[in-house]
Amino acid sequence: MYYITINRVKQGPLSESEVRAMIARGQVQPTDLCWREGETEGRPIADVFSESSGGNQRVVPPGGDQNGPVCLPQNSGLAVASLFFGICTVVFFPLFFVFMIPAVICGHVAQSRIKRAKGALLGGGMALAGMIMG
Repeated sequence: MYYITINRVKQGPLSESEVRAMIARGQVQPTDLCWREGETEGRPIADVFSESSGGNQRVVPPGGDQNGPVCLPQNSGLAVASLFFGICTVVFFPLFFVFMIPAVICGHVAQSRIKRAKGALLGGGMALAGMIMG
């Protein structure tokens, strides 16, 4: 179990997956303090979680520094769906009305989620292309 301090407010106990989710959402800064249960002194969260990740792929979140937390962005499934439906709209033109509505809806929802994810999701271009073709 972990404890973290954000803006001088202690939070916890938190599981490792909860802390990693907070890092991915950008709720914690690399300089926020983190310590394991039983430890008396906190260390910067970037130090604690760079050790446990084993130094695997590192992606620097927007506005972060090179020593910040590990954050692996993923493609938005809705953006991929929007692109798929957009291509189907063009290819299967006689049935365009079947594919155009899901292309536009999936594209708008995907772009909204991508903006809220603050770098944890990718695919804004795919969502836009799907909406245009739809």
